[in-house]
Amino acid sequence: MTVRSLTIEEWIVALRGGEWQQCRGSLYNGTGYCCLGVALSEAGGEFTPNERRLYSCQSDIGVLDATIPALGEVGEWLSQDRFLPNSGWEGGSGNIPTQQYVLTEMNDEGWTFEEIASYIEASYYRSH
Repeated sequence: MTVRSLTIEEWIVALRGGEWQQCRGSLYNGTGYCCLGVALSEAGGEFTPNERRLYSCQSDIGVLDATIPALGEVGEWLSQDRFLPNSGWEGGSGNIPTQQYVLTEMNDEGWTFEEIASYIEASYYRSH
């Protein structure tokens, strides 16, 4: 499966569209998605389970770290050059782009997709 470029507006519309069930703690848990999982799915990524019953996003490019930059406008914004060291993500490199971390925390702390979409809208358009 080939991932396509995704605009910020397309992502915002998807988050507000009401067709995605939200989950916490993973990109996809078999029924619901986190806000980043919505972006990856909208762009054509597919999720496959691993031996721990966790799902990872697969695309023609590879897994999450390789796929996000390919999302065009969304990928550029999520991959900004500000990094948070030692984020503590299990199994991760410890360094992730700030926007990815912020959105993951918002999602996992209970922000709704509508609230996250409003944050993305305000944050992205303020910087552009």
